[in-house]
Amino acid sequence: MTGMEPLLIASMAVSAMGSIAAGNAARKAGNFNAAVGEANARSARASAAENTERQRRIGARRQGGLRNAQVSLDVLEDQAMEEELEALTIMHGGELQALGLERGAALDRFEGKVAQKAGYMSAAGSLLKGAGKLTPTPYNTPTPYNTPTPATIAGI
Repeated sequence: MTGMEPLLIASMAVSAMGSIAAGNAARKAGNFNAAVGEANARSARASAAENTERQRRIGARRQGGLRNAQVSLDVLEDQAMEEELEALTIMHGGELQALGLERGAALDRFEGKVAQKAGYMSAAGSLLKGAGKLTPTPYNTPTPYNTPTPATIAGI
């Protein structure tokens, strides 16, 4: 015993606690970022729905103007299809944006879990490494073969 064992044990404990705290913080950050991403996805869907309805109202006004101008039914039908296609394109774009945000949120949550597990593994590694230093082995236990002599200390 060298008298340094309590210091080594304290160092191991602090290192392990730090690793666990860092992992837990990373998981909380991942969950927070995921919640923000999910909220943004809901907002993107709501915005796309509103923009789609706005486009449909604009299309209905155009249709009314064309009817008043006595345009043929073929032209009215083509115009109605174009207006609906535009509305569906807006909705589709919003859905794609929302899906991307949801996937980013899932990735943030996963990265948080992985970081937390890495913190636990790092803590376990710190404890095992320290335990290895405390456990006597042929390499760290004084023997007649590895005990320093005055001649080896003097460099002779």
